[in-house]
Amino acid sequence: MVLKINKLIMLLIFVTLLKSCDKDEGIDLPQIGENSFTAKVDGKTFIPEDVKLFTNVDYGIYAYVNKETWHLVFSNSEQKDIHIYIKEVKGPGEYTIGSLDGDLNFYTNTDTESAVAIADGSGSVTGVGYSSKSNFQQIITIARVEDENILIGSFEKLTLVAPNNNSDHKILTDGKFNINISTLNQANNQ
Repeated sequence: MVLKINKLIMLLIFVTLLKSCDKDEGIDLPQIGENSFTAKVDGKTFIPEDVKLFTNVDYGIYAYVNKETWHLVFSNSEQKDIHIYIKEVKGPGEYTIGSLDGDLNFYTNTDTESAVAIADGSGSVTGVGYSSKSNFQQIITIARVEDENILIGSFEKLTLVAPNNNSDHKILTDGKFNINISTLNQANNQ
């Protein structure tokens, strides 16, 4: 009888420990590792891959931050780039995604909102490009930001529209990113 009670007590302690480890202050952090990105484009999994466009340059994941505005680029072997621009990231929270007014590959002074775009990987949009539009209520949730080094976030669904055809859409879903600029492409820089 004592053995059964001891087993029951140990089981309760174990379950309690598991429950306490499961909580992370209500933040659902990406489980995909440092310097990673996952999403689905029209239901198909998009995986960034190192793409060599020039002799010694890899383009799988690129991140740049200037005055709290982050520009993330995720490229794959199909020569597609997903650009995410998040303006004035001051801390964790929800950031509304608006429209991209400038070139899809570059965030310019004419762009006044956070935005998302898909473009071909040639450096300019030669085919159909897609960008977010203000008439959709779209959110990227930032779970963690540290200075201009670390950005962790996610999104459920983003609708992107072709610039010259409002009925031509691309749907991005289940997006998670985990960026650490100080270690991004560290192996390539040594």
